[in-house]
Amino acid sequence: MKRLVVGALTVALLGACSASTTSTKQPEDEFLDTVETTCRDADRVIEKLDSADASAPSDLYDIISDTSEQLDGLDAPATLRTDFERYTSNVDDQLSQLQKITVAVAAGDTSAKDAAVGALNTLRSDNDGLVDKLNIYSCLSLVPPNGLTGAIDTVDTAVDTTADTTPVTDSTTPPTEATTPPTEPTTPPTEATIADTTTATTLLPSDLAIDGVAPAGYTWVDYSPPDVSGLYENAAIGQLVTYYAGGKLESAADGSTSTVYVIRLSVDFTESHTKAYQYWEAVENGTDVTTPGGLTVHQELGAFTDTDCAVYVAGARGVTICTYTGIDGLTLMDQYLAANPN
Repeated sequence: MKRLVVGALTVALLGACSASTTSTKQPEDEFLDTVETTCRDADRVIEKLDSADASAPSDLYDIISDTSEQLDGLDAPATLRTDFERYTSNVDDQLSQLQKITVAVAAGDTSAKDAAVGALNTLRSDNDGLVDKLNIYSCLSLVPPNGLTGAIDTVDTAVDTTADTTPVTDSTTPPTEATTPPTEPTTPPTEATIADTTTATTLLPSDLAIDGVAPAGYTWVDYSPPDVSGLYENAAIGQLVTYYAGGKLESAADGSTSTVYVIRLSVDFTESHTKAYQYWEAVENGTDVTTPGGLTVHQELGAFTDTDCAVYVAGARGVTICTYTGIDGLTLMDQYLAANPN
């Protein structure tokens, strides 16, 4: 990847968000929208960084520095002020560790770098709880693990947004979220599993074909699941996951394939749980739409390149279906839920 020219991008970032920085009090929803817009603008720039580039840590510091300044300039409504100040204070603390990382990297001081990386990852974990409390899921794990140093992460418990790539198993399979949920086939995650990231094995979603019914006109086909360890580390729903499975359906009509993921929690989905799940499935910037069968789903067109995804939540179950753009995923959602009502 070509080195990112941070100067130009951060100017664009500041320009995009300058109108959001105001001392005028705003209604809660408008204020939180402004915060999430600021985070999304920063995330788009951060996604262009390459951890293999020696300049990535310093470039990341510049971006977070600008973002921190913008967030600090916002005037939170009284009802949110305490939590928002805790959130921005945490971001400022992360920025301080990023600065230590850049200095250590430049000096070749591995010991100082590792110490700062450990402190940063702990702060990132704490930040997830604040994001959940404020319901600003576009800000979840804004700072990548390890400050893009490429160090081995032994203490991080936050969702790794830089790992949200789109693995494609073949030319007919729509990309699936590497942020896609997991679970051991029959064993729900335990606190020990979540906490001990130094010894935990790779987690994969179980095979949905084992207990899921393919809708009429579809068959289950071979499926290569991504590593989805990050789901169990999600501050909002990670420890509530009791089941996560994924599979690939092939249409007998045209041979197209779609991916399906099903999650179950130990409690019914709340609004904050739903937002966290939508973020996990990369549809947080989508809109609520109605399927032909009358169900309300949250759909994001272009959630991944040439791929649309939709999320449906009811009770303690969530269902995600991703299809290539142009394939009717909403009708497939109706068909899947009809074949799997529980």
